[in-house]
Amino acid sequence: MQPGHFGPREKLPRQLGATLHTVILGVMSQFDQEYQKLNKPQKEAVDTVYGPLMVVAGPGTGKTQLLSMRVANILRTSDVLPRNILCLTFTESAAMAMRERLLGLIGIDAHKVAIHTFHSFGVEVINQYPQYFYNGAQFTPSDEVLQMEIVREILQNLPYDNPLTSTMNDSFVYIKAIIQAIENLKKAGLDAHGLRTILDDNQAVIDKFEPLLGEAFNVTRFSKSHIPGVREALEAMPQGREADIPEPFQPLHTVIRNSLETAVSEAEESGSTKPITAWKSVWLQKNEHNQYVFKDRANNERLYALAEVYQRYQAELHLRERYDFADMVLQVLHVLETYPEFRYELQEQYQFLLVDEFQDSNDVQLRILYALADNPVHEGNPDFMVVGDDDQAIYKFQGAEVSNILHFRDMYPEAPVVTLRENYRSRQNLLDVARPVITQGETRLETALPEVEKTLRAAGSSGDGTIVYARMETPVHEYTWVAREIRRLIDDDGMAAGNIAVIGRQHASLEQLMPHLRTLDVPVVYERRQNVLEEHHITQLIELTYAVQALAEGEHERANEYVSRVLSFPFWQIDPVDIWRISSQAYQQRMHWLDIMLESQDPYIAKIARFLLECSQRAASEPLEYVLDRLIGSRKGDEFRSPYREYHFSDQRFDHNRGEYVAFLSALRLLRERLQGYRSREVIYLRDFVEFIELHRENDMPIVDETPFVSSEDAVHVLTAHKAKGQEYDTVFIIDGQESVWAKSKDRNRITFPGNMPIKPAGDALDDQLRLFFVAMTRARSNLYITGYERDNAGKPSPLVPFLDHSQFTQESLEPEAVADALERSWQSYHPLPRTSDAHAVLKPILDTYQLNVTHFLKFLNVVWSGPHTFLLESMLRFPQAQTASAAYGSAVHATLREAYRYIENGWPLEDEAILDAFEGFLRQQRMREHEYEKYRDQGRKELPRYLGARKHTFEPGHLIETNFKNQGVTVEGARLSGAIDKMVLNQDSSCQVYDFKTGKPLTGWSKNNDHEALKAWRYQTQLIFYKLLVENSRSWSEYTVDRGTLEFVRPYKDDIVTLELAMEDADVSRVASLIGAVWERIQNLDFPDVSGYEKDMSGIRQFEDDLLADYKPPT
Repeated sequence: MQPGHFGPREKLPRQLGATLHTVILGVMSQFDQEYQKLNKPQKEAVDTVYGPLMVVAGPGTGKTQLLSMRVANILRTSDVLPRNILCLTFTESAAMAMRERLLGLIGIDAHKVAIHTFHSFGVEVINQYPQYFYNGAQFTPSDEVLQMEIVREILQNLPYDNPLTSTMNDSFVYIKAIIQAIENLKKAGLDAHGLRTILDDNQAVIDKFEPLLGEAFNVTRFSKSHIPGVREALEAMPQGREADIPEPFQPLHTVIRNSLETAVSEAEESGSTKPITAWKSVWLQKNEHNQYVFKDRANNERLYALAEVYQRYQAELHLRERYDFADMVLQVLHVLETYPEFRYELQEQYQFLLVDEFQDSNDVQLRILYALADNPVHEGNPDFMVVGDDDQAIYKFQGAEVSNILHFRDMYPEAPVVTLRENYRSRQNLLDVARPVITQGETRLETALPEVEKTLRAAGSSGDGTIVYARMETPVHEYTWVAREIRRLIDDDGMAAGNIAVIGRQHASLEQLMPHLRTLDVPVVYERRQNVLEEHHITQLIELTYAVQALAEGEHERANEYVSRVLSFPFWQIDPVDIWRISSQAYQQRMHWLDIMLESQDPYIAKIARFLLECSQRAASEPLEYVLDRLIGSRKGDEFRSPYREYHFSDQRFDHNRGEYVAFLSALRLLRERLQGYRSREVIYLRDFVEFIELHRENDMPIVDETPFVSSEDAVHVLTAHKAKGQEYDTVFIIDGQESVWAKSKDRNRITFPGNMPIKPAGDALDDQLRLFFVAMTRARSNLYITGYERDNAGKPSPLVPFLDHSQFTQESLEPEAVADALERSWQSYHPLPRTSDAHAVLKPILDTYQLNVTHFLKFLNVVWSGPHTFLLESMLRFPQAQTASAAYGSAVHATLREAYRYIENGWPLEDEAILDAFEGFLRQQRMREHEYEKYRDQGRKELPRYLGARKHTFEPGHLIETNFKNQGVTVEGARLSGAIDKMVLNQDSSCQVYDFKTGKPLTGWSKNNDHEALKAWRYQTQLIFYKLLVENSRSWSEYTVDRGTLEFVRPYKDDIVTLELAMEDADVSRVASLIGAVWERIQNLDFPDVSGYEKDMSGIRQFEDDLLADYKPPT
């Protein structure tokens, strides 16, 4: 067993055990108080500490509290560490909610419990065990653009008659369908070989079954007299061979026989042909000879082609050292099932499993869970609790909502089943109207398990709530009525805006509602899916780049068109009269705008012209990041600095409208992040930016920014039903209650899978629609409004959702003047949304998830180079710009050293030339200017061999390289910390050394008289102490003590390789910990003090630190 990993039921280390025991005793009374509030089924679930357990938890039944209480009880009644408990949820917000509950129950050790989404769990596993994944290579995520490029290249190389190579307007029509199909296959745990195995077996079954069914169904008119013929065909169907069908899929012959048996039996019992006709419509169709054949026969050719594309796609991803989103969890499953020692390691690490929203688990996730639970020491009785509700399955594959839960019963038939029915959220009459909606579903757990009864009882409030069914004439009438009713609730009833939610099926409805809310000054928070490429400040930047690129290519007419538009952008702040004069002069003299601008008597306009020409000259040879910095105005010292940044991101704009500032910055940052991932192993230029934008536009690929729109801290929540999952509000409006919105199939996928592969995401079946509406209804505590309209905007009748009683709807009307105003608003094409300047409301989404790393910490404290205001812009708001050449070199060297350790881990010879080749590849990926690349390439080729020659004897397998602490739950003085440590060495005596690799000028000692080196020494000392705090407060390595830290300098000093060791004094560690708390307190209070009065040297930094500590009150 490796250091740091505990065996099953292993006792706590003495010191840690005593500490945890004290903490638990301190909060025991809190646990007891909360325990007394639980109802009987909740107590049963909390008390069932050992063995498998299934909890069926309807909406509002307190499952988050239940999960938290059970974790606390496990720690009270067993001897495991908090880190030996794994809780898996499906959203970050659910994980945060569980951790907050745990903090109140067990204190700071709540951060040591492994609470993850499946994605973050995959990240952590790969981070901690890199040797099992891609031979330790650092693969990077792919984006939608790369996926589309790879699939397009594959299709271009397929034969012209391949069924997936159809084109329209020179574009492949199947690209998006292929990408979606591959993602669904991966979520189902199926690779290309597994898909082919299923298709081969299916084809054999079709060949055998088709002639038999043809005799039964190829009749002039199917009637009752033909039912015995179908029975004979069913009996004649061979059982078929048990092919090696990948789990959990069934052989096609089993699915066909079982479904046809059900249909024939129902037909024989009822004397009606309807069940068989329904079966036939699902499985069969007529061919060109008017004969019935299986639908899957025609589809199989396309699926075989998909298997070929899938295989090539995975090979190309691997070649490019990339993975897509679904690959991460799939890779964890593959390694779990392939390497027994890895599986045992994780089984020993995670001794208790708790899974929330179990019904939404896909097949890969299920297989991971069962692999983790399958520890031989449990003898088939693992400590494994699942919580789920089939009625709230709005993310899972169709048909698996109940099967997940039933499969758990099959795996653990003795597992207790606890059903939670006490609802602590909604009034009883609200529950009563939701119940008839969900019970219309055909596939429900109540039907499959008769002992499960899910009728909800209101336990939290007495009395009835308000239920309103309102129907208006048109959508415009509806939105106006809803906005006015919300305004009335706030003004007349005194209802807090934050207790109101508007829930829609899709963003299109919510976006149409927004201007009506704005007109009445209704404050809103809306996590919209805004396409960055349509934001006006981004379109300005795009147009500017198009103009410069056209000039670079000598496309003067096209450049003239763009320049004429670009000059009108407000950030230039040019008088419209001056623009008109340029336009008039260009027209009269038949000259291009740029020529007129160059000759302008206005020096500012002439400077703009020269600026555009200079940028066009640089565009061909200067990497994109640098050109964008020039166009945005992020480069200081340029002769002419673009006013774009100062106009959109000035301090005055931040102070005046923080909401707009943050939204604009979020869009710009997201665009540049996507560009960094675009052809990430190549240097890209401005022409590639143009191609990147065109690729998104031609393929209708938005770059989606989900930064919440916030107009006030106390605001109405506007959100989709999917986003509303897990939320609750006093008053809920469900808008657009139409059949065309909530009950219409949206399946337009060009690639469908056979009947024994139910891997299509849920959403189109009636059960899916009922569940989604049920989720929306059960968000309401006291008041529920369901609204709709009679006719759509085209004047066509629009029926209400079919699963509601239409007689309950009352007809509402508006006065004529209100209708006129509403129509005027609906005709406006653009509705700018007012944003709040309240700093806390704007930055709360950032603060909720923010983690402080050492770089940010030092930036806040460093009054010489940066300070709190720079921290706000660069660290919290993260204004994007190109990294410096020296930082790029440092990144390349760090990647090279990581590669060297991969060689050691795999037992490969560590030869200089191979490592230097890797270094040049990493350096090229940094997208530097050519002369900078050549300079740092030569520097690295000189420095790296010397460093490796002096230090490679210290490289050993088992050293932890570039360990990321993002998901380690590190908390110091109430501050959430993160970061990555270059190297950790764990020793048998529970000591640990931390190392940091430096690529700058070596520091030869800690005591310095020189101000510059004293500042450097302060940064390095603080960094190593910060790393000590990371390790000792982490979930995975808290039993280790970091007694020293070491800096290793890659650059030689007088031909020697310098290593500088720091023995960490308790007083220094205590000071840094307190400073972390003080800085965190300032960040959370959005208090970024002015540091201009401090000396710009170490004395100023120390004084600022002392002032922070003097005002700091440590958390109790």
